[in-house]
Amino acid sequence: MSYLRCIGIVIVAFCYVAVGFPLLPFGKTGDYYRWVAGRFGRDLLKIAGGKATVSGLEQLDPAKSYIFIGNHQSYADIFIILASLDKLHMKVLFMLKRELFNIPLFGMVARQMGLVPVERGESRQALKAMMDAMKTIKDGRSLVIFPEGTRTKDGNLQPFKRGAFLLAERTGLEIVPFVITGTAQVMPRKNLPLTPGACNITFLKPVSPAEVGKELSNVVEQMITEQYALDKAIMDEKWATKA
Repeated sequence: MSYLRCIGIVIVAFCYVAVGFPLLPFGKTGDYYRWVAGRFGRDLLKIAGGKATVSGLEQLDPAKSYIFIGNHQSYADIFIILASLDKLHMKVLFMLKRELFNIPLFGMVARQMGLVPVERGESRQALKAMMDAMKTIKDGRSLVIFPEGTRTKDGNLQPFKRGAFLLAERTGLEIVPFVITGTAQVMPRKNLPLTPGACNITFLKPVSPAEVGKELSNVVEQMITEQYALDKAIMDEKWATKA
């Protein structure tokens, strides 16, 4: 059944791309693709079997731009973020590894959506990507960044890179910390079969760089660390009961 879910995801993804691809030559269709991305995330999360719980959306203003910063467990994280923020009709962009832009068709759509390519491990290139991101998060658009840089290998939080906080300081945009749990079980890092079950995303209170000052990264990281410990304990119990 889990392999059938994987096939279902591929089929749905192909259908979304097949519908959207003909519009690429016709001007700026970025907003259209972001609209599609929200529904794409919602549908793929359902197919993957993720029964998502979302909390904290009431703290967000759909008309504002934010920098969303949180932990990274699985590729399913993107689905749950898109599906959650689509409820507020928010325009959300991601920073993606540059090599993903070389994938035929996917790369074209990613560029059309205004997604930001980033090269890990090259500080100068990473800084340039941040500067490009500053141009992107305007007109009600928000940016999602996983400061760990990659998915967790053992379920624990990894050290946060500072680029995301530098971007917040440069733009003055509020940071919305978020915590994701359960997606590592739904879509494991090195295991193709999908496992239906609970997952959760918690959006925390926005943090203003101007109000926090030099302690910005420490404050946000502490908020995420404390919430992650709480959410992970609850999620581990849910999956233990399920087993």
